Amino acid sequence: MDQYIRDFDYDPIVTEKVENAYEANEVLKVNNKVCNFKIIHNNIRSLPKNIDEFNVFLHQFDSNFECIVLTETFKIPDLSLFNIAGYTTIYNEGNVNKNDGIVIYIKSDIQFSHEILQVGSIKIINLKVTYLGNKIRILAIYRPPSTCPYEFNAGLREILETHKVNADYQLLIGDINIDIFSDYEYAEDYKNLLSEHGFISVINCYTRVQANAQSCLDHIFVNTLENINDFILPLLIASNITDHYMTVIQIVLKHMKTLYYSLVESHITYGMVGWGDY
Repeated sequence: MDQYIRDFDYDPIVTEKVENAYEANEVLKVNNKVCNFKIIHNNIRSLPKNIDEFNVFLHQFDSNFECIVLTETFKIPDLSLFNIAGYTTIYNEGNVNKNDGIVIYIKSDIQFSHEILQVGSIKIINLKVTYLGNKIRILAIYRPPSTCPYEFNAGLREILETHKVNADYQLLIGDINIDIFSDYEYAEDYKNLLSEHGFISVINCYTRVQANAQSCLDHIFVNTLENINDFILPLLIASNITDHYMTVIQIVLKHMKTLYYSLVESHITYGMVGWGDY
């Protein structure tokens, strides 16, 4: 962790960690009075096997997520069997092996477009969202551990350089199967690549904890001109649906910030927009 922080010229982002959805609600609710965009990600380890339990977990939250990203879905012959009410479903039809696959659920009232991009043998989803005047780009990725991380890094570099977008927020999210706390050469290359393109890691704690091993394989990297420490809340939920914890990001959207500051200057209490002291 220390080595990773020293490699880059910014203060480390603190990732809030909670044990369940009820604790997550307590953290997320500080932003409920302003417009925000919330994404939850989980390595689902087979959508057919775990979607029911995941849906039960979702219903424990006080408000809906604007976007849900599930990775390692396994092959899905009939996507209609796994729809979530109120959401549009996107599937990358990953076919590296039987475990491959990404499914994104985006709220039905949100304007978006998407394309499937090839990174070597891996299919990633490039999602472009327009929400309340904000442009949000989400790169959803699952890299099967059997694929070459060096080839993945080379392919990701090409995507970032050839598919540039003008967005208020760009996010890379998913299970990359690269431990950012390790000192492997390909892990350093991956972090350097994202740093070169303005992405900062906001999930900076272990996302997979086993008896003899801990790793951070499930990532959220953010590229924005906004102040990450003030208006972006990363969260880790130590759920036990699978052997990967859930990752969450909540973004307080840009057009609401002027309202917040005017209220602060007028000494009007409107509810905290961030999670620190102002």
